[in-house]
Amino acid sequence: SQGENFIQVDFDTPWCQPESDVVAELSRRFGCTLEHWYAEQGCNFCGWQLYERGELVDVLWGELEWSSPTDDDELPEVTGPAWIVDNVAHYGG
Repeated sequence: SQGENFIQVDFDTPWCQPESDVVAELSRRFGCTLEHWYAEQGCNFCGWQLYERGELVDVLWGELEWSSPTDDDELPEVTGPAWIVDNVAHYGG
């Protein structure tokens, strides 16, 4: 949820999510709960990690799901998994 102490950061990394130690350290250093959402369409994976005060407490991981283009001019779009859609600014790649 977005409140007074909310911050959202969006950035790209090549081919993979940042090391979990980096994200855990941010959560530990600031004594906060941190949700880390990531997606990489070129390598076809996505995930979510929840950290509380530096400890990893929950994880989701999966492959991206794609639409089926109906003609040669249409490109496939990411359609799932449902938990990743609308939780990342873009899907990398």
